Amino acid sequence: MRFGQAPNKRTQDGYKERWLCRECEQRLNVWETQFATQIFHPINEDGGAKVLYGDWLLKFCASVSWRTLLMMKEREYLQDFSAAQREAVDEALKAWSAFLLDKLPHPGRFEQHMIVFDAVDAGATTLQDLPPNFNRYILRTVDLDAVRSESIAFVLSKMGKFFIVGFIDTSNPRQWKGTKINANTGAVNGSSYTLPRQFGQYLIGEARRFAEVYAKISDTQRDRMDETMWRDIDRVARSGTFAAMRHDVQMAGNAAFDIHRRKGRPK
Repeated sequence: MRFGQAPNKRTQDGYKERWLCRECEQRLNVWETQFATQIFHPINEDGGAKVLYGDWLLKFCASVSWRTLLMMKEREYLQDFSAAQREAVDEALKAWSAFLLDKLPHPGRFEQHMIVFDAVDAGATTLQDLPPNFNRYILRTVDLDAVRSESIAFVLSKMGKFFIVGFIDTSNPRQWKGTKINANTGAVNGSSYTLPRQFGQYLIGEARRFAEVYAKISDTQRDRMDETMWRDIDRVARSGTFAAMRHDVQMAGNAAFDIHRRKGRPK
């Protein structure tokens, strides 16, 4: 993995904070294991799968949103939030924490939503001006963000094609259809979502930002990436990254290769 602040440095893991005792670590690990074995791996292996879940999925999503939002708050990444939204941040953190400790039956208005994306075909979406790396962004990247506008604030945790959205403040939650995680049981699949148009525009902006970060990778690091790829080219050809790249080529043609071209190289 590479982080936007230092794209020339490879890392094996994400952010680490010493927040939890051993008992709480074990509590979260149970839900993480269930998510990995019952949802993450099955859907990655079969994108059309419809997977049933139990009450543990809301716990898992709330635990992810709680950690992401707390990190954003402690690192002072919420400066553009309004005063009312910053108050809602504190309320969301308290509600998610109480829910995770079984002190609340559900998170209330601080809902958890999950979106599982599949490859996007430019001819089958209402989104306009999709960047040529859009599929690679939505399917393959890891991302954390806290997002706000005048009418909504949420924290987003992205693990490849899986997006977890924790509502902090929203005036119209009904715009999100087919994504809410229930407190008891439900099903996860990627076939019937209705999302606000603004969320689509947000994803387009994030894909462009990802391309800008990738463009900052040095030639030395690109050589190392090429060396790793050619060392096992058959494995690369079977990978999800290659499949996402193929979808981008089908959607955007040769423009899909632009972020991979080195500075000064002709197109």
